[in-house]
Amino acid sequence: MPREIPWFSVLDEEQQVSVPLTGYPIRGYTEGFVELGRLIRLAQGAVHSLRDESSLPAAVDARTWERTGLAFIGPPLNEERFEDAAGDVEELKASLSAQLVRALGLPIPQRSVALLDIGPAGAAEAIKLAAQRITQRELDRVLLVAADSCLDTITLEWLLDRGWLKSPQNPVGLVPGEAAACVMLESRSAAQRRGAPIVAAVHAAVTDREEAHVLAGKSSAGAGLARAIHQAALHGSAPARFEGDVILDLDGVPWRAAEWGYAQVRCADVLGPYVRLVLPCGSLGHVGAASGVLGLLIAARSLERRYASRARSLVLSSSGWGHVGAVLVGAGR
Repeated sequence: MPREIPWFSVLDEEQQVSVPLTGYPIRGYTEGFVELGRLIRLAQGAVHSLRDESSLPAAVDARTWERTGLAFIGPPLNEERFEDAAGDVEELKASLSAQLVRALGLPIPQRSVALLDIGPAGAAEAIKLAAQRITQRELDRVLLVAADSCLDTITLEWLLDRGWLKSPQNPVGLVPGEAAACVMLESRSAAQRRGAPIVAAVHAAVTDREEAHVLAGKSSAGAGLARAIHQAALHGSAPARFEGDVILDLDGVPWRAAEWGYAQVRCADVLGPYVRLVLPCGSLGHVGAASGVLGLLIAARSLERRYASRARSLVLSSSGWGHVGAVLVGAGR
């Protein structure tokens, strides 16, 4: 639920007073945790939720977990967002990976852990990596976990400096939030062997780059996003034009809306007359790196419960660093 963020205020120029920022904190769960500790706390919640649905093997099932990988998708580990990143970033990644495995309480071999700190498009990159390792029979399944929080003071100041925060003086900014999402990705045969429910099927996962991205001081023309859409939407036996739900991480900032607008023009031959936009930010705020896996789960549930508008959904991700992704999702049956 949207709430006032008491630890961060913005100026209301009309009233000439400081007012608390509005955001979407996970009240009662993340208080007291900061920076990387907050990400681990969020990841724990997502994995425990999946465990409680009985979709995970038991922790004592060492043989199954020996064939299971973990891909963690998070925000870029740089000094702009994390004080700990001022030192050796590779050492920081290794430490975060080890802490994650311990915190999750799952017997996943450390050699099977991948940390993707490229933001929302990390979901598509993680799916590609998982598909490769499963196809090559290195693993049977990969647990995708994404977590991000835009509610710590350092991140809020960073967003404010760039004019991206929604405030009384900036109606076209984002509302910061935090979230974690988790899904088990595995081959159909492996899922059937352990009697796991098959909620949805991933038909394609594509990543690309916007070379003219906003954090390089340029204006994105949606070229990278359009290429990703073309490759994902026209994958395999898909129809010549995509129709259905497009789950998109539009968050209110102008550059993101412009990028999507340009991409639509470039994809006029691919996107059919019926495309329904689904915008999770309207309910959760901007959740950063968690948005890609979150979109994947929204697509999967809507297909499983049959309230998706068509048989396939497209999950699109983008970030200010130029990473973009597109994932085509269909029903699991």
